Amino acid sequence: LVRMHIKWVKVLDDGDGSSVELCRRLVRYDIMPIVRIYRPQPNPGRLSRREEEAIRRLVDVGVVYFETNNEPDVPAEWQYERLPPDWISIVADQFIYDADRVLALGGLPGLPALSVGSKANLIEMVVRKGRADIFARGAWIAVHNYTLNHPLDYPYDPVHQEGAPLTRQEYERHGEWAWDGQPRQLINLWRRQGKRPGSTIEEDSDCWRCFELADLMAREALGYSVPVIGTEGGAVIGWRDDRRYPRVTPEIHKDWTVQINRFLQTQAPAYFFTTCHWLLANFRLGHHVMGWESQAWFSDWWESAFGIRDHLPAVDALRDLPGGERLFITTDAEIVGQAAGPQGQPAHNLPIRLIADGQEVAVAHTNARGRFRFSELPAGRYELRADDNPGIALPVQLDAGARQEVHLTIPHGRQSAVRGQLRTPGGEPCAGVEVRLLAGDEERRTITDTAGAFRFEGLPAGTYTLRAGGGCIQGLYLDGWSIWEGEMIVPPPPQTRFVIAARRLLEREETAGRHIFFGQVWDENGEPLNGVTVEMGWENAAPGTQFPTTLTGADPRHGAGYYEFTNTPGTFFLRVRAQDAESETAEGLETAEVPGRRGEPISYEVHFQRVKVPAPASHSLIRVELGGVEHPPAVTLRRGEEHAAIEPSRREEGAFIFEGLSAGEYQVLAAGLGEIGRISVDGWNPGFLRFPMGSQVRVRISRRTFAGVLRLESQRWGELRQAHAEPGEEIRFTDLPAGTYHLRFQGWQSPDFVLDGQNSVSFRDVEAQQPFHSELSGRLLNADGEPLVGRRVLLMDADGALRGEQRTDRFGRCRFAGLGPGRYTLVIEELGISQGNIVLDGRQSREIELTAPAVVRPKLLEHYVLLPAKSQPGPWVSVLLLSDFIRRAGAVVGFSLQEAQMARYVTIVADADEIDESAERRLLDAGCVVRRLPGESHALSSALRSTPL
Repeated sequence: LVRMHIKWVKVLDDGDGSSVELCRRLVRYDIMPIVRIYRPQPNPGRLSRREEEAIRRLVDVGVVYFETNNEPDVPAEWQYERLPPDWISIVADQFIYDADRVLALGGLPGLPALSVGSKANLIEMVVRKGRADIFARGAWIAVHNYTLNHPLDYPYDPVHQEGAPLTRQEYERHGEWAWDGQPRQLINLWRRQGKRPGSTIEEDSDCWRCFELADLMAREALGYSVPVIGTEGGAVIGWRDDRRYPRVTPEIHKDWTVQINRFLQTQAPAYFFTTCHWLLANFRLGHHVMGWESQAWFSDWWESAFGIRDHLPAVDALRDLPGGERLFITTDAEIVGQAAGPQGQPAHNLPIRLIADGQEVAVAHTNARGRFRFSELPAGRYELRADDNPGIALPVQLDAGARQEVHLTIPHGRQSAVRGQLRTPGGEPCAGVEVRLLAGDEERRTITDTAGAFRFEGLPAGTYTLRAGGGCIQGLYLDGWSIWEGEMIVPPPPQTRFVIAARRLLEREETAGRHIFFGQVWDENGEPLNGVTVEMGWENAAPGTQFPTTLTGADPRHGAGYYEFTNTPGTFFLRVRAQDAESETAEGLETAEVPGRRGEPISYEVHFQRVKVPAPASHSLIRVELGGVEHPPAVTLRRGEEHAAIEPSRREEGAFIFEGLSAGEYQVLAAGLGEIGRISVDGWNPGFLRFPMGSQVRVRISRRTFAGVLRLESQRWGELRQAHAEPGEEIRFTDLPAGTYHLRFQGWQSPDFVLDGQNSVSFRDVEAQQPFHSELSGRLLNADGEPLVGRRVLLMDADGALRGEQRTDRFGRCRFAGLGPGRYTLVIEELGISQGNIVLDGRQSREIELTAPAVVRPKLLEHYVLLPAKSQPGPWVSVLLLSDFIRRAGAVVGFSLQEAQMARYVTIVADADEIDESAERRLLDAGCVVRRLPGESHALSSALRSTPL
């Protein structure tokens, strides 16, 4: 140990002080022992009094660091090898109990090491139980940081991140034993399949650097680092847990061991104390367990394979490695932060660059939760920048010894992924198939694994297409943060079929007295095919008739692919005969009864072409999503030249789902917009169309202008919206798709602006801009002289073109300004009003009063007696005279013409000078039955005697 410059040694104690004398000697040689109180299957369990006494004795000889448990996340460390569901809570309670006793005895307890690659957060559980104080009093974290067969920079090495290929030189350098005789091409396939761009220590911690994950967990749970010690770790010869990398050879073991010890001497962070390499010796120390001998440094195990005697090459390498005091990197100020997307999505594996005085001084990659850290920084002004987001530059003022927390919002992520499984229609996985992911001109490729799985990581926002084995999925939209997971079907191979490519009856001049059928047979690319059998048959043939056949290209006088038959009068057909392909039949080749050519020689030209026809299937689905829309329009599909619209099968969370679709290209149609996109499906896989319609346009009309119609127009969508706008009013157009737009209002027009289906645009203080100054004002009244509010008034010119549109205000008024010379017409369609021949000269103003015809109102009263509204006693005398009449008729008495219009029968008691004929006419227009009695009392009394009820 001394010759190898070893300063830390992990030893076991039987709980009765069996290691006391060894530890006494280690301390004498300035070697720090780490003692594990050994118990087979220690869970569940706590320190006993005997074990506490052993710890007291060990502390007395200079031991400081103690372990009381081991890999409690593994069933083998539990009684009956049963891992309980709440094991982490049980282990935390046991640690708290043991740690209190170890601290009381003068030692420092280690949080139990978990198995290699475990991500369980035991320190968080201890803190949640309210015992963070244990770490403030000196508790530390044990880890088992074995390399497995991963390189020391894993998971950030090129093989894991990018699938870097294995070169011939590297393959040959390590030898066939390291690769188990597997070919280089197969290993490179595994590397392509297993790459994980953006992976961090939080996702892949089955490696030597797992101490970094322990520190991350400590800082997140406690807010500070605590000591981390690798109580088992390093490289072990013969291990090959990951088939992408070579088996650990004695040479690799030596190189990695030296690199680890150099790192511990000169580069290790202050919190990481050491790694205790596995395993010093086995048989040589009296431990006769065969399974461990191949892992021992001092052993003859590898003599037959590599000629190694007594000890491994790593032993000599460490003896030659200069010793010396460890270089501790002192920590000054630090910046810790999180990078996240607009919705709080963690931005993992994103390079964050630290800038000082315009120069990059450090780069940190965010972890799975978007966290990053810059430490050992001097005080000063810094700037943080994020890759792929050039607009981000966050200034940070850092004081000496400070810890600055920051948050970066990342608008443009590259965190999206596509993950799927390739299967046959019968559900079998498709292994070793190339899968392509396309977006514009960019293309990514991968190969499915043995389960048919594939994945693409680190994708920016965009719309993607997946292709594999003849299958296709179009329209996969990713926002830079989202993940698509699904199944992809490889369609059956297309069927071969011969189709009729051309057919025609030769004209009399072309026939030239011949009685023949002739043509060519072509392949898929239009090239002639020789040796294809073509059959000629005829109608009403006897059963079992053997029809004549010929082979294409058999006649050297004609070109390749040519065939020919001689015909007689009758009705014939032609078709290709092939064992592996069906053929269309050219039927109805009439040679006897051709109109106008009866008895003449007849010839036909018929060409066939071989094509690939997809296997018929109707399993595809198209999902159309209108993003951001408040009131989605109806969506339908149309295929090719078919006119019938395909209605959605169902709606789901704002999306329209069309199911049971066969292969082909489909138009996607939205009501009010027309075609919004096209999507092709293969009959087996889904297709997607995302059409954002969340854009808005807000327009504030100036208070200094007049009312008018505001129109929103688009180069692509035409005149999309219009609204009546009053001075000072804000108009909002919503649910707008992407496109180039402009606004028009009473002669004013906005510049073109672009909407992307998500953004919003605002215009303020919009005023009318007219070259002429004539104004036409209108006032709309009902038959009672009351203003009609909110009625639509159209202004038409002499050619019948619409020049303006208004709605009447609360006074029944409307106004059209900026009018040039000409003749105009005011139209109110809903009331049937049209006032024409209004002449303007472009300068003067006119005002027109329009009266709506009386409207037959619902009859709420049966009989109404209408009296004149005057203060003289006359009407009251009339009421007295009418009292018997009113009682028998059940009539209502009043003075209101509007009230009278609501009665079925109206009796006017007044002379014509009190209630004139125009009022009587308005009652008749309102559908009332009207009669009149005189208003003078003597005449009224006489009339009542002679008038029946």
